[in-house]
Amino acid sequence: MPKMKTLIIDDDPDCRQLINDLFSKFIPNAVVVGEAESVSEALELVKKEKPQLVILNTELKNESGFQFLEKAGKIKFEIVFTTSKVEHALEAYNYPAADLLLKPLTPELIKRGFTRAMDRFYSMKTYEDNPMLLDFELKIPDAKDEKVFHLEQVIRLEANRSYCWIITNNQPPFLAAKHLAALEEILAPRQFIRVHISHLVNTHCIKQFHPTENLIEMKDGSRVPVSRERKKELKSVLLKYVTG
Repeated sequence: MPKMKTLIIDDDPDCRQLINDLFSKFIPNAVVVGEAESVSEALELVKKEKPQLVILNTELKNESGFQFLEKAGKIKFEIVFTTSKVEHALEAYNYPAADLLLKPLTPELIKRGFTRAMDRFYSMKTYEDNPMLLDFELKIPDAKDEKVFHLEQVIRLEANRSYCWIITNNQPPFLAAKHLAALEEILAPRQFIRVHISHLVNTHCIKQFHPTENLIEMKDGSRVPVSRERKKELKSVLLKYVTG
């Protein structure tokens, strides 16, 4: 069974030690490559170690795990949230996480989170090795056959927990059983850009960018939030793709 390079991000040293102990006793396939207690430390470790899995607490001193994800840019690792606050669960669902574990952590919870993360990570790797983008079409497996989307008709994609909404200009929104990050890897070279942790847009379908409001207005009238960390990249892309 393959191993996963794992990073533990939690501002409580006792919690970090507990997770380490649970991994050592119950999950030998988890290889802990580092620990962080703040957003800045976590960003440095992600860049240095390139983990495949991040165990991320939602509270980090005066910051949050959500702030870390916003600043991390393109996410190439699986996320398992941990939290002691039930109210954080709803916000966590806006991010591409494999699982959310409510403290106190137990061997059963850690096993569940790790198994889900590993399944998603390696299924995504298989998906990336066999991209479904052919002749400017995006092909998504459906219950019966497959859905085919012509890229010029795809306006945007929006993360929904472990799934992704595909919004087009010619058919109802389609909920794909695919991670937004996986689709981003395929669509990014085809005029699509990630403007927010939960949003990927077709630059050819942008009508107007409202920088003071951190919003994009799309040609179908929808309004998409833009994270502060992604504004600079968006502006440079708009200079290339958006005319008039």
